[in-house]
Amino acid sequence: MNVFIGLSSSTKLNINYYNLAKEVGTILTDLNYNLICGSTELGMAKIISDIFNKKTSINLFIHNKYKNEIKDLDINYILCDSNFDRLKKIYEKSDIYVILPGGIGTLSELFGILEEIRDTNKKIILFNYNSYYNYLIEFIEMGVKEKFIKEKDYKGIRVVKNIDEFKKEVINYER
Repeated sequence: MNVFIGLSSSTKLNINYYNLAKEVGTILTDLNYNLICGSTELGMAKIISDIFNKKTSINLFIHNKYKNEIKDLDINYILCDSNFDRLKKIYEKSDIYVILPGGIGTLSELFGILEEIRDTNKKIILFNYNSYYNYLIEFIEMGVKEKFIKEKDYKGIRVVKNIDEFKKEVINYER
């Protein structure tokens, strides 16, 4: 099974976020997931990729403009013409989607994948660690309430708040 993990590549985060990445990566590799990702070099992305690189496999989907930043040539990488192309390939290759705290790129991945899974049984596990996504969740719920977002589309997101909820959701995920 392939898991896409959307997360931050920032190197300036609170250490708790890096510890979260380590715990999530360990759980997923223990379940023999292969990693689908868009970054492997910095921050939480580096921690995750190091864990997967030791135990399973990694498929990196990267925009052509960043190809000179690839340092680990042992990782299987696919160059993409645009971020839309990259996201399409990530969507097609992944069986499960996990979104950890992140920035604009992570939000883009979350909404792009959410758009694609609307008519499928696929789910996104949104890790609301340290209440990071509270306002985003409220925004989406307001969109449902005001009828801008269909409730069934919001049901594609499984929100977890801690590592125990995450484990339960991943283990119970329909394979």
